Amino acid sequence: VLRRTIGHKKDEFFLQRKRATKNEIMSLLEGAGFSKSNPYFIVQQGKVNALCTMSDEERLHLLKEVAGTTVYDEKKEESLAKMEENKASIEKITETLEYMEQRLDELRGEKEELNQYQKLDRERRAVEY
Repeated sequence: VLRRTIGHKKDEFFLQRKRATKNEIMSLLEGAGFSKSNPYFIVQQGKVNALCTMSDEERLHLLKEVAGTTVYDEKKEESLAKMEENKASIEKITETLEYMEQRLDELRGEKEELNQYQKLDRERRAVEY
């Protein structure tokens, strides 16, 4: 049993008396073949004839829409785009880390030089007195 309660600020969805998110409900309905992007629940008169005269590519595209697989293709494209964004972010972070490691090595070298200088300066002052 699916129930939707409409409130002032947000809607609530319940599935089998348990709270569910809108995305969960939409995913469940899309999995069952009900989708906003799939208008082919009813075949209009004349569409069968048009289907017979379509090219193979058009027919395949229509069958994918009817079967509801285009929703998954869209989700796949979105996921691939997100993966590319993540890959770019990882590369940027890696470059930043490499730069920071180089800079840290430089600073360690400078620290050693400073410690050496301070040691020699103390020795010089001790000799002067």
